[in-house]
Amino acid sequence: METVLRKIRKARGMTLKELADKVGTSIPQLIRLEKGQRKLTKEWAERIAPYLNVPPAQLLFPEASTPPGAPVLGTVQAGVWREASEDPLHIEGWEDPIAGGYERIPAPPDRRYPHAAVFALRVEGDSMDRVFPPGSYALCVRLADAGLGPLDIAPGSVVVCQRRRHDIYEATLKRLRRSGGDIVLEPDSTNPRHKPITLRPPRHAQETETTIAALVVGKYERL
Repeated sequence: METVLRKIRKARGMTLKELADKVGTSIPQLIRLEKGQRKLTKEWAERIAPYLNVPPAQLLFPEASTPPGAPVLGTVQAGVWREASEDPLHIEGWEDPIAGGYERIPAPPDRRYPHAAVFALRVEGDSMDRVFPPGSYALCVRLADAGLGPLDIAPGSVVVCQRRRHDIYEATLKRLRRSGGDIVLEPDSTNPRHKPITLRPPRHAQETETTIAALVVGKYERL
């Protein structure tokens, strides 16, 4: 059975050597702690927890310390291209509350999609500023988790649109509408430079691929 310590370390993308070096212990010692061959004491938890960005109690009592709310996995901003490895919608293991370590904001589960975990993306830029001003949060469910395809989404819904070009991607919010047989993703912005995107398969390998990755189910703004 995989221990909490091992789950959190893997969720952080940290190797045994990296964590052992930070904590100031040996790899064999850390392996014994991860396998439960040595007791994870309060002292060990206090040494290890800061490097995993979790409170010590989460290592010692994971069920009691599972944080509420939706994890903030990253940001969305039109026109900003990032490395594919930074894509928040392809983070592994975030649905597991034990993984922890994310900033969390108030958000109940969405009863319409009981099998889809709700996550949050912080909005930057002004491509949807009439609805989602910069600094607000979009509460989302991944289409695959909700059992939805692009044709299942009601016109007028806000979605997370991703454009990919080789090993870089852009993620932004758009409002979905239909025009004839096409799906059109439109900005809702005070800035006229943002333009609609028509969802079509790329015609060649060099063309940017556009997909709908998630459905926006709510909004959160700090006071």
